Amino acid sequence: MKRSPDFESRLRRLGWWWRQHQGGLGLAALALFLAAAALAQLVRPAIEQARVVALSDSSQSEQAASRQSLARLAASQRDPREDWLNALPEDRDLSDTVSRLLALLHDSPLTADTADYVAEPQEPGLVRVRVTVPLNGSYGQARKLAAALLEGLPNAALDGLELEHQQDNGQALSGQMRLSLFFRRSAR
Repeated sequence: MKRSPDFESRLRRLGWWWRQHQGGLGLAALALFLAAAALAQLVRPAIEQARVVALSDSSQSEQAASRQSLARLAASQRDPREDWLNALPEDRDLSDTVSRLLALLHDSPLTADTADYVAEPQEPGLVRVRVTVPLNGSYGQARKLAAALLEGLPNAALDGLELEHQQDNGQALSGQMRLSLFFRRSAR
């Protein structure tokens, strides 16, 4: 490559001016500046990539937080009766529950010969079975039976317990216990 004499003279004048005004220190500063500019050009893609990764990570964490807040909002707007209803046994399990009720009555020291029950549909998805059990025995036995029934049948609620003293014996009681058994209506 051939240089023009005009270009070479200008380059010499610039070199002379630089040495006169800037000196060796200025030359070192210029070299550092050019090295920093070259390094910045080399590092820029890595910095941009790190910025993109950081932005995507922050947007993913924001999306996760948004999803969690939406889930909490949906859970708070859900009817709390749904959880209770889903915990109940289905109405097709009625015979098993009545069998457990009769077994608990049989294991009790109280005399409970029969149990009358009537199924009543309640609100949508809920079936209530009202159970009436005639009892003969003591007050302590009636309390133990009520506790055993409520513990053994988690879907049971005690509606009432009526006891009265028998005429012939002051210790013996007769009466009736009213229970409600709740079931989830099965999808048939």
